[in-house]
Amino acid sequence: MTTSTFDLDFFRLINGLAGTNQVLDFVAVFAARWLIYVLVGAVVWLGLMSWCRLREGVDSTTAVSGLVIGLRTMVVVLLSAMDSLIMTLVVFRLRPFASLDGVNLLIDPPLFAKSFPSDHTTLAFAVAVSVLMINRRLGIPALIVAAVVGLSRVFVGVHFPIDVLVGAALGTSWAVAVAVIGKKFDDRDRLLQFLLRKRTPSMDFHDQSSI
Repeated sequence: MTTSTFDLDFFRLINGLAGTNQVLDFVAVFAARWLIYVLVGAVVWLGLMSWCRLREGVDSTTAVSGLVIGLRTMVVVLLSAMDSLIMTLVVFRLRPFASLDGVNLLIDPPLFAKSFPSDHTTLAFAVAVSVLMINRRLGIPALIVAAVVGLSRVFVGVHFPIDVLVGAALGTSWAVAVAVIGKKFDDRDRLLQFLLRKRTPSMDFHDQSSI
């Protein structure tokens, strides 16, 4: 895969900032390495807490929304990861530090040499948009986090901008598709009805608006 002038210039612009400020470098390295795990962990925590609340019979509609976010996110992450792998096999591209001179590489070289698309960005947007499709109050911050993940991967020198943009589009597409299919089949209502049938006599559900 060839590198366009826009892609190269944009990469040089962002990566050229690396090494100019220690605080910025620290934030970028943390975002590039660990922020995706923080985002995924937050959604897993939301799903688990929602499940616990449902088992206790508290805030049924609110908790179901949280559980649906967790379940949809699991599906989207799996689909996005598979799609990203297929795209890698079709279009192989070396990472910037392996194909260009003068790259500011702030982290250890990743295990895999492939650059296109950005897996971190794909998963980050898959998670963020999955949340956004159900809960805007939580989804907007998650979307900002996903954008920071993508930019940080360019900043530290392991991805080109196009890798990030395609990853963002890929994750977003799967998140929207799963949300549309879920809504079509009334996944939240079906899950709520299933849980109501399974509840114990001591459980007392109170419908509230979605979180």
